Amino acid sequence: MSTASNTSNDGAYLASKRFIDTLENLLSMDYPRFTNVEKICIVDPDVTSSAAMVLSEFANDCGRMPVPLIKGSNIPAWVDDHTCAIVTSYYDDDQTVRCIEELIRRNTRIVCISKRGEVSQLCDDEDIQFMELQDGLTLQEAVGSMVTMISCILQGSDVCGSKDPMMRSIGFLKEHIPLPRRTKKELTSIIKNIRGNNVLLISLSDLRGSSAVWKSYLSATIGEPIFNTELPEFDHNEIVGWCNENVNAENMLAVVIYNYSIHLLDVIVESATDVIADSGRNILMIRVDGSNAIERNLYGIMMSYHIAQYLEGQI
Repeated sequence: MSTASNTSNDGAYLASKRFIDTLENLLSMDYPRFTNVEKICIVDPDVTSSAAMVLSEFANDCGRMPVPLIKGSNIPAWVDDHTCAIVTSYYDDDQTVRCIEELIRRNTRIVCISKRGEVSQLCDDEDIQFMELQDGLTLQEAVGSMVTMISCILQGSDVCGSKDPMMRSIGFLKEHIPLPRRTKKELTSIIKNIRGNNVLLISLSDLRGSSAVWKSYLSATIGEPIFNTELPEFDHNEIVGWCNENVNAENMLAVVIYNYSIHLLDVIVESATDVIADSGRNILMIRVDGSNAIERNLYGIMMSYHIAQYLEGQI
């Protein structure tokens, strides 16, 4: 193995360990609790919405009420004074401030997760519960922090028992540092095939959070267009469209991020990939381990650390 690869591997190990340490430390903290929750949502106007995707999907499966994600600054009409809003933001910017101001006008109960700055000052002025992201976090570490904080708020508010599976996932993630040999081979295959290609990321819907992190990482490291879609929402007409060489560039690589949770999804994934493969497109299948949506997404996010480190090590 080359020196660059060794350096990348060490960097990936340290990044993943720091990621897990951050999750573990945050799980022991005290968090705000909402009582008498009638409606709850997560509002994220920037790129850290991938954290909200993880918990939104898990709550839909296991919670006593849905926890929709509102991306961007357009707050829907149903968000009112009977709604609890968790506002998350990595960037201390005007868009986040506008979101909070709009929620204040609607008398919405708010807790905000962000860095210190203009957003935290507004929260202090309006007596809004504020949870600070620690300094020095990378974007990916901030995503992990937000996943943990949101899960604790949801469980403390009796909306979704998400903190317990989060705690169980810590041991699972530790077992996968360093990643298994099989996964390292897959990552090597990604690196060999990904450069010089346009990439189409295809994920199952319960993996949309980690898929969004993959897209962010790949966009930053390879500088090529990255497209993202989901199964089963990715219908046959779209699949045929991606296969049409008159529409898409010849150098298209379909990276499928999956974990078969039920037989029907197994059939859907195999059918979709068969159509793409028959058109002559290259396909790379990446299985993420885990027993539930939180575990699989955290594992997928950790894999993205390794991918980025390997890619950056070869630049």
